[in-house]
Amino acid sequence: MHFAGKVVKTIATVVAFLIFGSSAHSLEVHEVERVVGVLEQLAEDLGGLSYDGEATADWFENDALGERRIEAAGFDLAGWREAADSTMRAFYATLSETEIEEAFAAIPDFEDRQDLTDSQKQALAESVAEQRATIEAWRAEGAANAALVQPFSKRVRAALDME
Repeated sequence: MHFAGKVVKTIATVVAFLIFGSSAHSLEVHEVERVVGVLEQLAEDLGGLSYDGEATADWFENDALGERRIEAAGFDLAGWREAADSTMRAFYATLSETEIEEAFAAIPDFEDRQDLTDSQKQALAESVAEQRATIEAWRAEGAANAALVQPFSKRVRAALDME
């Protein structure tokens, strides 16, 4: 799929989230407290965490090899993925547009690099656009839970090494 096609597909996904709602799990404060507590412990165990669509399953797998903190907090894999993904997407919804812009502005400019071919530059541009669209989709999906997660955002930032 070409770059423009991917952008159109991603925009359609975001619009669908906004119009029809999302499949996001409706969080409760006790779940967020448990998820954030585990994230803090995992960050200590595994180093600064990084979130993507598969991160919660990876965190569960890595934790199962060690302290089993996720299970101790009362989560099985399915429950953890649901609660942690919903918490993380709500966290992204708490970020301001300025913070998102600043994060993407920090990506080194690769357009003027002579050591990259045009196809490499295009691939990098597509990757950045896809990541941006993914974050926008997470924000749209997490919007319903953003107010619940907001009081925990500083702790999530620390677990994600964003401070």
